[in-house]
Amino acid sequence: MVTTNLVRRPRFTDGAATAVWSIKGGFLAKVAGTDAAGNPMSGLHVTTGNTSGVPNTAPHTEVTLAAGEKVTVWVEGKLFNTAPKMFVGLVSTTGQINPNPTTGNSVEMLFPASSSAYSTVTATITAPASGPYLLRLYNLTTGTFDVTGVRASVMAAPDSLGIFDGDTPDTATTAYAWTAAASSSESTATVVEVTPEPTPDPEPTPEPLPDSPGKRVADFLGQGYNPELVAMADQHILIVTAMAQAYTRGKGFTGGVPADDVAAVITTATARLIANPEQLDIRAGEVSVKGAFTGWTLAETFVLNRYRKTAR
Repeated sequence: MVTTNLVRRPRFTDGAATAVWSIKGGFLAKVAGTDAAGNPMSGLHVTTGNTSGVPNTAPHTEVTLAAGEKVTVWVEGKLFNTAPKMFVGLVSTTGQINPNPTTGNSVEMLFPASSSAYSTVTATITAPASGPYLLRLYNLTTGTFDVTGVRASVMAAPDSLGIFDGDTPDTATTAYAWTAAASSSESTATVVEVTPEPTPDPEPTPEPLPDSPGKRVADFLGQGYNPELVAMADQHILIVTAMAQAYTRGKGFTGGVPADDVAAVITTATARLIANPEQLDIRAGEVSVKGAFTGWTLAETFVLNRYRKTAR
């Protein structure tokens, strides 16, 4: 989206005494300093007489509008006493001094009275007929005010860009430029479309592994999705099953299939075995792990002894 500032001299930071703006029925001076926030500023100090026309010079504030077209105006400045009222209006380019505030093409800029801080005020004006106009700031009483920036854009409603020109520094989302020579042409603000990084496709859900004795051991360890671990457990569970069957002398097995409690012993013992398949002792600092499978735990022994025949 491109937004245009139709005012060709919207700021007053160049070396010209009054930035080639002019006044009729009052006094105009260039001022520089800092605003209330301590930021550098430069503007026009306007001292007006009763019903004075205030700064404009063609073509610096000339705008071309169609009948009924709306132009939104931003003015940055401040009033110096309670008397003046700042208006903004459209006047013909034939030299008319003051637009009439009652005709609908002139709007009061509602600045805080006697404020020490600079503020930005907006107003929307409707063109009474087609043709070129001059944008004019003026008041209906004697008073003084500062103007530090002006913008006019044809649009339906104000936006968040505020006052800008071609010298406004670019941001991550907006690029500013003059349409021709600096400080004597319109300026544009182009909103840069930020393309978000594409969302990567989610990893495909792996196909569930087929059930097997080794798969049940891997499930017990929370890794039933790991085919390498399942394959290892399928090998190790044969060894542990044979040891359990030998310990009970075949009791607790039906057709080679262990009873549920014996199967639980086989699962836990196999889980210990595959945790250290090399059966090597491991030591890391104060922690040591014995690698050898040294037999059944006490709980496993209780279960297997229910099936083991012992001498009387």
